[in-house]
Amino acid sequence: MLAGRPRPTGEFRLHVRGHAAALHGISEGRTDIMSRKFILKGDTTDHGGVVLDGIANSSFDGRELAYLGAAVFCAACKSPGVIVSDGGERTMTVMGKVVALEHDLCQCLCTPQPKLIASQATGTITG
Repeated sequence: MLAGRPRPTGEFRLHVRGHAAALHGISEGRTDIMSRKFILKGDTTDHGGVVLDGIANSSFDGRELAYLGAAVFCAACKSPGVIVSDGGERTMTVMGKVVALEHDLCQCLCTPQPKLIASQATGTITG
């Protein structure tokens, strides 16, 4: 947090070349708005869950890239879940699937939904 500035919550405005776009659903205190790491098969959630599926024939550090809709097992509620986006529309796809990013969510029985944690630090998307 910058000195003298309140911590933003809820909605941010991004100005690019004179156009403003609202970004909704961003968690309080989030500092990684512009760069997020790829999620890989085997990565975990903040509730102890594990990403079970990846994009076949994709590889980053020897592991498959995870994607929106990929299976996750949630250790907290002991149920299956799927990866859902925590952010705006994405254009990056691999083999026709949208790549999952850190802080995306596991849609399972938990409330709040578990956040995905990236196990690697070099593969990111910026935008």
